[in-house]
Amino acid sequence: MCSSHIMYLYEKYERKVQFDKPNVQRIADENIIKYIYKGSRPALIYYFKPISLSINDLIEREVAYFTNINQPFEWKVYGTDMPENIGKRLLAKGFIKEETESLLVCNIRNYKPNLATPDEVECKKATSKQTFRESFEIQGTEFSLDVDEQIDQYWKKYKNDKNCTIYVVYLQGRLVASARIDFTPDSIFAGIWAGTTLTEHRGKGYYQILLNYRIHEAKQRGRQYMTIDALQTSRPIVEKHGFEFITSITPYVYTP
Repeated sequence: MCSSHIMYLYEKYERKVQFDKPNVQRIADENIIKYIYKGSRPALIYYFKPISLSINDLIEREVAYFTNINQPFEWKVYGTDMPENIGKRLLAKGFIKEETESLLVCNIRNYKPNLATPDEVECKKATSKQTFRESFEIQGTEFSLDVDEQIDQYWKKYKNDKNCTIYVVYLQGRLVASARIDFTPDSIFAGIWAGTTLTEHRGKGYYQILLNYRIHEAKQRGRQYMTIDALQTSRPIVEKHGFEFITSITPYVYTP
């Protein structure tokens, strides 16, 4: 897999794309694309390419903008972004560097997912509000999030959203794992997120089950590639399933 070609496609179909998201305000000009979320989630600078401004002027402009509205924000830097020293420039302006992740991609065109599950194990889509809540409660065991806020903001959106699916795994009727897949309209990619298994049930193949069900849906929708932003601890796991490293992703966070 050619990393530079994949990044070209990823920027075209994912980072630069414009489509409406409930509870999200998209602001863009020739230099930058940013998202401001309803609720407590920090804003996000998802794509940048200084054209009419220098990189330093762009950083200063965004710091001033978010300081004026008292909004913490994350500047998401991919390893292929320019200038190469963007990280040092952000640190010099008071940003805090968070843990570096990896963008991994799998070509699923020839992938044949196995949807069989062991006895007493069931994998299905989250379709009820209770199952939706339980999936977030499981995510809350690994990620820092306000479950009630997530439900209030996203349940109505989710039940009418054709571009997002949450899968859950039950063992003897108890929910033990969950994961999400997102579909940007008209993209060739599908993104997988928030794969979480309760600690006492890890190592039993539930991640593989969730992966297979998500790949199956992605193939049904005609997607060619599946992506994941993986922490260093999870990167070896997904690489075992055919994902390849494309570039690094480093979040830099600024709090006014």
